[in-house]
Amino acid sequence: MWNTYVNAVSTDRVLEILSEERDKARIIAGATDLWLEMERGVCTGIETLIDITRIQGLDKIHVDEKNIVHLGCLTTHNQCAASKIIHKGIYRNRSSNRNCNRCRRGGNISDH
Repeated sequence: MWNTYVNAVSTDRVLEILSEERDKARIIAGATDLWLEMERGVCTGIETLIDITRIQGLDKIHVDEKNIVHLGCLTTHNQCAASKIIHKGIYRNRSSNRNCNRCRRGGNISDH
């Protein structure tokens, strides 16, 4: 499994750990998929888990100067659904209401 669990409080710290550990570290924010992959032996050699759930601002939704919408990697389904920034049509296909506060929309999008 892993040897070190880090509760990161800044993106700088995350980048520092990743540069040191390289492919031996994984960023997590729930880690459901990672746990399954590790149990199945698909993902091996991980020594450090970096939990990013305590980093401020990663759950934000904003529009940049080019009018592009950005979802932070910790943004939940419910935050997106309630956001006036995001077009309502994006929410036709989503997780059950029960999971909406736990599932991270930004993370799921980045996985695909």
